[in-house]
Amino acid sequence: MTDRDFTELRQQARARPADPRPRASLAVRLPPGPDADASRDQATALARQGLRLGAVDAAHEAATMLFEHFGGVALGVLLAEANLHAGDVAAARRLLSGLVAQHTEAVPARVLLAALELTAGETDAALATCEPIADSGPDGTRIYTQTLLAAGREADAREFAMDAVDRHPPDAELFMLLGTACLALGRHDEAVEAFSEAIRLAPGRPDAYYNLAVAFAKSGAIAAALGVIDAGLQRRPGDGLLDSLREQLVKPA
Repeated sequence: MTDRDFTELRQQARARPADPRPRASLAVRLPPGPDADASRDQATALARQGLRLGAVDAAHEAATMLFEHFGGVALGVLLAEANLHAGDVAAARRLLSGLVAQHTEAVPARVLLAALELTAGETDAALATCEPIADSGPDGTRIYTQTLLAAGREADAREFAMDAVDRHPPDAELFMLLGTACLALGRHDEAVEAFSEAIRLAPGRPDAYYNLAVAFAKSGAIAAALGVIDAGLQRRPGDGLLDSLREQLVKPA
């Protein structure tokens, strides 16, 4: 390409600042170097923004250009996400499976693939997908614990999550999963501790208040459960689940 061609591509990118396609087109045509890397990163950010805002076709086209030219796990996951937004689950799974086969420790690819397998009810496949990244960090730990729960292995999920919360930075979602495992095992006091910690870390989550109230109620502490519900409703007035649980708890026996 000539300097004039590159100038035209840059002008198109400036004229359409929210469209990832001109920036992606520029990135794949520039010679390797800082300019190409900067254009790739800008196009990637715009494509992610496009998916969030519903501009799926533009994001998908840009992600396809970027992945086919640059490759890599991050761009592959971006294209898989674009496939999912476009409703093509099969294409997303094929792409993610290929990434996992090529990159054994591709954490984002394994997390997304395992989530899709869980959604499809394929718990054994999901366990095989996420087990290699179970100790890789928060994302791997969460998906592995979630998969153990989905497989009906609540005791294993509790043991793994209890170990993980001591080894990793505080994480509200992991404490939610730990509380869910404890609740399923009838360990109500442990569930109260886990859900309380989840609320401390993420006080705006109504599901944490709901689960904590359930744990209190199952342990016989109805007054404490009602207090948790009231606290949750102060943050989320009119929440249907919390209102429904309150009605059940105050209903005469």
